[in-house]
Amino acid sequence: MSQQSRSCPLCGSDRVSILASVRAEVIVHSSQYYDEGAYERLGVDKDSQFGISKCNECDFVFSAQVPSAEFLDKLYDGGSSLEESVAIFARPARAAYAFKCLSLVLSELAKRVAVDARGVSERRIRILDVGCAFGVGSLGLARKYYPYEVTGIEISSATRSYLADQGMQAYASLEDVPEGLCFDGIILNDVLEHVADPLGLLQAIKRLSAEQAVLWINVPNFIDWRLEQIVSQISSGDMCVPKDMNPWEHLSYFSPRTLNLMMKRAGFYRAKPSVREYPVICDSVFGMPRKVLRYARDLWVNYARSFDSGHVTSGIFVRISGDPRDYAVRPNHIDSE
Repeated sequence: MSQQSRSCPLCGSDRVSILASVRAEVIVHSSQYYDEGAYERLGVDKDSQFGISKCNECDFVFSAQVPSAEFLDKLYDGGSSLEESVAIFARPARAAYAFKCLSLVLSELAKRVAVDARGVSERRIRILDVGCAFGVGSLGLARKYYPYEVTGIEISSATRSYLADQGMQAYASLEDVPEGLCFDGIILNDVLEHVADPLGLLQAIKRLSAEQAVLWINVPNFIDWRLEQIVSQISSGDMCVPKDMNPWEHLSYFSPRTLNLMMKRAGFYRAKPSVREYPVICDSVFGMPRKVLRYARDLWVNYARSFDSGHVTSGIFVRISGDPRDYAVRPNHIDSE
């Protein structure tokens, strides 16, 4: 792959640097999902290089090049049967996480959706699952008499047919969603890192979002210290790096700071500040001083616009009511909330 990089997907700057180049052999060795036949199937040589870039303006990290559509078709064509694919996506560990994410969205919606005296929604609640695959989690809401209208976005026609058989409407892209549909809850679970234009996708989602809509998002966490460790591994010739450092599949590498910045520019803010909460009541004479010190530390973390290793990229975001242009990218300035 060429060492010439594309522009930054977040701020559009051409002032970018190549952080590292990952060999195809390292990508294959680092993931259990590839075998030795991957080189021939994908049409790459073991020594093919795939670059990782960093923007010198806003610090966003991304793949130097976007793989061709032909390459991606080969990459995501697993060749598994429908039954086997569903079982893989619904395996216990993945299903548990999918239901957890859905629970967080519903919990946040419960605070915002108008309900009657019984706590029942006064209208149907619209849920959009982007990159829904086989609807693990969200498909559970698509039941007769449930107060939800669930819509999926899934590129695979075979998967959309499966979802239709299960009672869930799915479209190939956001552009196919009928005009006038407006969603209260949106799920973006392990999707945004795969998209060449993540900001464009988020802006399209904003246009389909109801006032005060809530969005759950999860992406791999490439906080600064972790990214530095992985780049060091690559530079030292390590044959096994974390499998999420894969510029074939992951075209964006978010830190908590750059995710928050992108979400603000798209028109969403994080529902909860990135600090810990402490109760005022203490169970010992030493409890209050410790909590005061920790609280002061977290105030400084927010003031300094910095994140420690305890902060994660995943979280609930809420649609901004005002003009998202108020949150335009400013060079070398990352908001913490």
